Amino acid sequence: MQDLMAQFDEHDARRIVLIQAIELTDTRAALISDAERDRADRTVLAQRSSGRNCAPDAKWFIAARAAELLHTVESRSPALARMERRDPWWDRLAWLLPLLALAAGFSSDRLFNWSRTDLLSIPLIGVIAWNLVVYALLIASAVRKRGDTRFLRGLAEMPSWFSRRAAARLRESAALQFRLLWWRVAGAMEAARLYKLLHLSAAAWAVGVVLSIAVAGLATQFRIGWESTWLDANGVYAVLRVMELPARALGLDGFTFEQVRRLQFGPGAAPGQPEAQRWALIYICFLTATVIVPRCLLWLLAAYRVRAAGRGVTIDLSQDYFAGVLARVSPARVVLGIHANDLRLKQAVLNLLAQAGESGAGARGEAFDPALLTTEQGDRLELAAPGEPADLVWLVVESGVQPGDVALRLRDASPGNGKVLLLCEDADLVAACRQQVPADVMLLPDCGACWPLEQPLHHWLLVSITGRKRAGMDRLVKAWSAHHANRLTAAMALLGAALAASVQDSEKVRGLLPGAKERAVATSALLERMQARLDSLHAELVRLYSVPASALTHSMDDASGHGQAIGQAGAGAAGALAGALAGAKIDLLTGGLTLGAGMAVGAILGGAGVFTAARYWLLGSDVRLSDEQVQGLAEMLVMQYLATIHSGRVRDVRSTVMAPGWKSETVAAVAADAPHYQREAKRARDASVDTSGELAATLRRSTWRALGGIYAGVPLHGVGDAPAP
Repeated sequence: MQDLMAQFDEHDARRIVLIQAIELTDTRAALISDAERDRADRTVLAQRSSGRNCAPDAKWFIAARAAELLHTVESRSPALARMERRDPWWDRLAWLLPLLALAAGFSSDRLFNWSRTDLLSIPLIGVIAWNLVVYALLIASAVRKRGDTRFLRGLAEMPSWFSRRAAARLRESAALQFRLLWWRVAGAMEAARLYKLLHLSAAAWAVGVVLSIAVAGLATQFRIGWESTWLDANGVYAVLRVMELPARALGLDGFTFEQVRRLQFGPGAAPGQPEAQRWALIYICFLTATVIVPRCLLWLLAAYRVRAAGRGVTIDLSQDYFAGVLARVSPARVVLGIHANDLRLKQAVLNLLAQAGESGAGARGEAFDPALLTTEQGDRLELAAPGEPADLVWLVVESGVQPGDVALRLRDASPGNGKVLLLCEDADLVAACRQQVPADVMLLPDCGACWPLEQPLHHWLLVSITGRKRAGMDRLVKAWSAHHANRLTAAMALLGAALAASVQDSEKVRGLLPGAKERAVATSALLERMQARLDSLHAELVRLYSVPASALTHSMDDASGHGQAIGQAGAGAAGALAGALAGAKIDLLTGGLTLGAGMAVGAILGGAGVFTAARYWLLGSDVRLSDEQVQGLAEMLVMQYLATIHSGRVRDVRSTVMAPGWKSETVAAVAADAPHYQREAKRARDASVDTSGELAATLRRSTWRALGGIYAGVPLHGVGDAPAP
């Protein structure tokens, strides 16, 4: 993954790393729930000035999102939220430790016996030597161009040296995780802050020593001299010549060899006040030149580094965590390739994909549009153009193909690192391919005959896309399911409105003493209006499900041979309706069900058989549908919906006859809800209220019940008496 380095000021960086630590450790969503993350993402995206369908600026989004989420954390864990600000003990330590060092240096008279002071004071020379060693190490580190925070970072990452229990505690503690992550991104700044404190403290200690020498000299005369087992006067004089360099640079006098020889402790040695003053000034100048001035300069350098690093803390946004966060709001382009030798099966799969979005023009229209599905974030699911590499491939295999041939096709269709899904028309081929072909395999009729069967395809798309496109694929699949749910709701509303209007509709029988002729005229007018509603319903369903009108042309096979309108003394409606359902089939050429636009409603509601007075209601001089006819119309509407969602799909193109279970399962499903239909029909007739919503809900239950019976044993998406998938 390409590096994406971004610089933030210290405050924003601390906030970002704190939210990172919380999200990495808050596996139970105790501090931030998934819904709150989604809400924060939407809130931040609404603030951006760039286009809605393009990825937001990564640096801006990460910082703004962290600030938004921190408000949520603050309400649940104020102590944890306060960690976005630097620990106050750093500020206190920044002045407390130098003051303590100054006091320690000033109290250094306890280390020395000013009444007998050696020219070569071992404690003072030791402190100076230590400082010189520190300078040498700093210079060596700078020359070798290695970071000087490796040791400090190692201390910060000590949990890796601990036991598994300690490591587990680190993973569970947001505070510990924050400190570890913070040292990783801002170790140089924190090290510079620590060095700044140490340099200032060292300088303060040296100043304290200088003040101690100056103040002690007011009340004490230093008795200076020297004695040594290993050095003679020449050696001591050579060391003093080096220590005198800063004083001589300021024009002060040093010791002569003769003076050094006479200052050796022994009988007759009596140094005077000038020698003591000279010694004090030499040591003060030497401490100033070797400790105070260098440490102050190093303190200034460290302070500059702290300020500079605080203005630009570098965070690698290509890390898995940040990549996942950005993927949640960055549009993904997923290219899907469709390979098939059988054109009818390929068209069936394209028809399936056409219903993924809100419109099916991408797969069916004259102009090729590769975008099958889009989201508000700008994600796109596209069909691969000829020769274009694809992220994923669906290889559609017809019946009669041998597994060896499938393997050859798989090799030609493979997109390299992408995954391939075999969609087999035949169940026996599925079993053989699962044993012999290294690819995922599904039975196409079980996952593509209609949209409630598509969940395995959605799941495969999700698990097959990894990396930064995964979140976009998740949004695409959710949009795909949402479009199906919205279409279902709209379709049931159309069916409910058509059924409610037909239930409430009535026609007055004209005439002073109306007979069969007058009743036939009234019935014909009633049926004409019903036919117009059903024709309109058909057109709306075709538009809603992006099915070409030619795919749902219907013809009625009237087994009874009768097609007359129903009258008071005519043949029974139930017989004709049963004949219509029995004659319903899927036409291979038209892809249509026998029930739909252009059907003869009079034949459905009439036919051979015995007509009873309950078939039509004659209330006064009005004629309208009976309860049995309302139930028959509900069966027809459910069948119409089933025909629409199956039209052009794999089961449609495979068979010239309707599956035998459609009729029985539809009749049984509607019969199970018969009391609901009767109740709503009675309400509509008696009170003339709008029952389209209640009838839509009942039709929805009947539809799901019918689908559950038709595809018994096959997992369905959202099947049940509950309305929504």
